[in-house]
Amino acid sequence: MSYLTLPSLRAFAECPAYYHFLQHTYDTPTNRRVATVISVVKKCYMLATETGYRASWKRLLGWVDEEVFAEVDVHDPEAFKAARTLSERILRALSVWYHEVYMTEDQEAFVDLDLSMELGQHVIADCLDVIQVGDPVRVTVFTEVGVEPFKMYNDIVVRGRAWLTARNLGCDEVAVRIIGIGERGGLTMETLRLGSAEHRRVSSTLLHIATSMERGVRYPSRRESCGSCPFNRRCIL
Repeated sequence: MSYLTLPSLRAFAECPAYYHFLQHTYDTPTNRRVATVISVVKKCYMLATETGYRASWKRLLGWVDEEVFAEVDVHDPEAFKAARTLSERILRALSVWYHEVYMTEDQEAFVDLDLSMELGQHVIADCLDVIQVGDPVRVTVFTEVGVEPFKMYNDIVVRGRAWLTARNLGCDEVAVRIIGIGERGGLTMETLRLGSAEHRRVSSTLLHIATSMERGVRYPSRRESCGSCPFNRRCIL
């Protein structure tokens, strides 16, 4: 029985050849800005779960600076200025989430929740950054601003996480909140509601992709990003 993660399934679906080139080192790319937001959001929810109290804005400021300045030489003026700018932009984005989501919602939240489900001869798994228990259950996905809503709606990781949540928790509808982090501190939030019909289609799609991976399919997909692909010269089109 093979063990497959949702990011791996997405990478294979986008281009089997690219996935096979990276199968021993594949990881989901996340820029520092988005990674810092994810880390701080998790800390906020963990504090609320462990103590029953929400994190203050002052504490959040400290967490952001800890993340951003952890490996910065503060005696280097250029490095310090770049880090300070990054910190300000991250805080600008987090301010929207903090006041509109964190301080207003009462759903209990869990972070870094590992979920898996058997599908045919495969085990599909992923780690959810944030999941909130309520009606409906809500899963949060972080990305960069500029990704088209239609693309996110059809994204295998987005729909796969909703499917995993529904199957593990035994619920029909799952709400997926997509938080986009802009380069200059902008933040967008959209919510997709996926029901049982969508979950059935996702299950069929995941099984098809997993079966193709097991059979060793490795054809290249001709895409706009082929020109910047590091394996372009090794790819036989």
